[in-house]
Amino acid sequence: MFLLLFIGFLAAGSIHALKTGPRTKQRFAELMLVYSLVAPAVCWSIFFLGATYVHLADYAARGRGITFSLFLHVFSSHGLMAIALIALLVTYMPALRANRSGDGLD
Repeated sequence: MFLLLFIGFLAAGSIHALKTGPRTKQRFAELMLVYSLVAPAVCWSIFFLGATYVHLADYAARGRGITFSLFLHVFSSHGLMAIALIALLVTYMPALRANRSGDGLD
C-alpha cells in the first residue's frame, strides 16, 4: 500500500512541477522531495489512526468497557502520533510556500 501511495505522490509532484512555475532541475528535485516526504507522513498517520481504532474496537468486541483511562492510554500511544504528524504537515506547507515566494521560484 505504501508503494502505491508513494508512486501516486511522485506522479502528483511531477504533474505539479510540469504545470506550475519554472521548469528547473532544482525546483523539480525540491518538489519531488516535498511530495516524497508527504507520502510517509500520510501513511503513518493513517496507520496510527487505524491502530487506535483497532485497539478500541478489540476492547469493545471482547466485552470490556472502554473507560476514559483506557481511551487516553490508547490515544496517547497511537492517535496522538497521527495528530502530531498531521499538525506538522499542516504547519510545514505554508512555511514552504512563504519561503518559496521569497526566493522568486513561484
